[in-house]
Amino acid sequence: MFNPEPWRKLFPITQNGIYVNHAATSPYSLRVKEALDAFIEYRTSGAIDEWAPMEKIFQETHFELANILHTSEDRLTLTQNTSTGLAMAATGINWKAGDHVLLVKREFPANIQPFLKVQEKGVIVDFIEPVDGKIEPEMLKSALSSQTKMFSISYVQFINGYRADIPSMGRLCREHGCIFVVDAIQGLGAFDLDIKESGVHLLSCGGHKWLMGPQGIGFLWIDGDFQKLFNPPFQGWLGTERPMDLFNYDQAKNTGADRFLLGTRSSFGAVGLQASVKLLNEVLALGSSDHILKLTDYLIQALKDLGLACHSPRGEGISSGIASFSLVNSSKTASLFEYLIFNRVHCSFREGWIRFAPHFYNTIDEMEQIQLITKDFIINDGL
Repeated sequence: MFNPEPWRKLFPITQNGIYVNHAATSPYSLRVKEALDAFIEYRTSGAIDEWAPMEKIFQETHFELANILHTSEDRLTLTQNTSTGLAMAATGINWKAGDHVLLVKREFPANIQPFLKVQEKGVIVDFIEPVDGKIEPEMLKSALSSQTKMFSISYVQFINGYRADIPSMGRLCREHGCIFVVDAIQGLGAFDLDIKESGVHLLSCGGHKWLMGPQGIGFLWIDGDFQKLFNPPFQGWLGTERPMDLFNYDQAKNTGADRFLLGTRSSFGAVGLQASVKLLNEVLALGSSDHILKLTDYLIQALKDLGLACHSPRGEGISSGIASFSLVNSSKTASLFEYLIFNRVHCSFREGWIRFAPHFYNTIDEMEQIQLITKDFIINDGL
């Protein structure tokens, strides 16, 4: 059984209330802070113009990200955020008028807007409507057609925490010759993902939520065979085989995912992300995912016992670290959210729902405190 107590000392945020807002942005651990402090010192007074130390930073970041996906490092490249990778997915293939792209309603707009753009090329956008908050493989199977060229879905839905059956969906997409794209930002870090067994063609993820790294850094993973067919509408100088062979303009492109690098990367972001993902790889190996599910299971039952409506589907393989609620008298939900914030429970208010998102260092005691604070609000407000 995973024990969060030894890890709590790494998170000073625990001294400032109950932080359960990792689906929005995560606090830095002391390991991340120490890594960034050391990097700032180096950038202040070190040999900052040397290429090799910078390259080592990026290699170490690739290594940790490859571990969390059970993949090889050459299939990964760093990006600014999730949206960058999804925009590449939308623009990097040769669309024809009449092609279909399949999306999911109630997705976060980062996984919608890039694909709406290709309607300008005559592409038709279709949507799967979730049923009871779920998008199950059979629903995808029914929605796929011979014209469906791409399907994009979030690993975990931001609004209710539904976790998709990525391997089953990947098999369906492969069987139908459909490109499978995954936005992983709301799942990766709380869970790992065996990308080799997933059937995914392209995965994009930002680093500042469940991966617990800085904002403005993320990564893209791309299948090797799919990369051969992938043609993004831009080319940067770092995407070549030998970037420092400066005047060799005709040199071959990088055969790995770094083919999609444009220019200067965020070394600051990479340092923070490497430190955060290294920590996550440690705790994932100890069972932190099960602990996160235990926390949300407990919180859901505790708040349902108080009469709140839970909007997060639960069950084997579909539960996640997100639990969303509203009061039966929904007009009071915003007031409850404000009361929670006043009592130093850091959570989110999304589309009329209160969203809690605990991570591996949170505790059952904290979930009990959330229940007590919510109960106080209900009693004081006469609900």
